Amino acid sequence: MESIVSGKATGADVDIANAIAKLWGEKAAINTTGFDVLIPALMAKKCDAVISAMTDNAARAKTVDFADYITVGMLLMVKNGNPSHISDLASLSGKTVAVEAATTEKDALDAENKILAKSVNK
Repeated sequence: MESIVSGKATGADVDIANAIAKLWGEKAAINTTGFDVLIPALMAKKCDAVISAMTDNAARAKTVDFADYITVGMLLMVKNGNPSHISDLASLSGKTVAVEAATTEKDALDAENKILAKSVNK
């Protein structure tokens, strides 16, 4: 939905932000930041809106309102050919995993870790 190309933000979210600003007769000021500070930045009025593929969930909806424009699923990226035969969160047990902070994917991974820890400690 968004990435940095040659130091500049690009992608569908950037296109959406620019289109909304144009409808309002404004020019969008696109700022990039870490995912974990998007809601705090909005709450602190450091920005007027957050346009990011952020999951609308009950916990976040207690703090902010959502205008849902996309529904995406969770996926795993693995090395080409999937040499470790990773198929789901449980198959990540014992592996080193990269996940973006403050995401629903991080929450799911933390929940799976608790389940795996209970099964190991039995």
